Amino acid sequence: MSHSPLTCSSLPRLTKEIKEASKSLEKVLVQNILFGLSPSLTDAIKSVPRWRFIQAAVPHVMHCAASLLYNRRESTITNLGAAETKLLYTLHWTLLDAAEECADADHEKGLPRPPTFPYHFSLATIQVFIYLFAPLLHTLKESDFQNFRLENGLKIWGALWDYRHPNVPAFTTAVRPRRYQPR
Repeated sequence: MSHSPLTCSSLPRLTKEIKEASKSLEKVLVQNILFGLSPSLTDAIKSVPRWRFIQAAVPHVMHCAASLLYNRRESTITNLGAAETKLLYTLHWTLLDAAEECADADHEKGLPRPPTFPYHFSLATIQVFIYLFAPLLHTLKESDFQNFRLENGLKIWGALWDYRHPNVPAFTTAVRPRRYQPR
């Protein structure tokens, strides 16, 4: 009989690690708290504008959240766990509030809004969101979002359940294709 690397004794440890990773993503992305990270990671994060860091991180958040929701779908678990809740909260904040918060923070620092660096997500990011979460829509229920941390996400999920695009800037901003310029 072969043994799986994920034996029953390692599942609690794995669950704890997933919760800690979810907490770290929320702490760094949403709260912008870098305390407790390695100095090299802190320096790397500080070396790029916050909005650019969020844009780079959101696909990872989406993949993590979708993976946990997919695993939940395959199990008998009916309620969202702590890790799913934290990842969905981070995803909701990223899609609903991050652009405005970053724009406001940059304005307070006296930074002009650069014309080539608007506070929008790329079309590819929104496509990845739809690709990952559309197959999972039927597994999410309105009751999953009936808590303080997730209720804001109903702006996204409610529209998707009704086969509409969410009426939030991340999903309604006009997109213009980039012109190909040979080098």
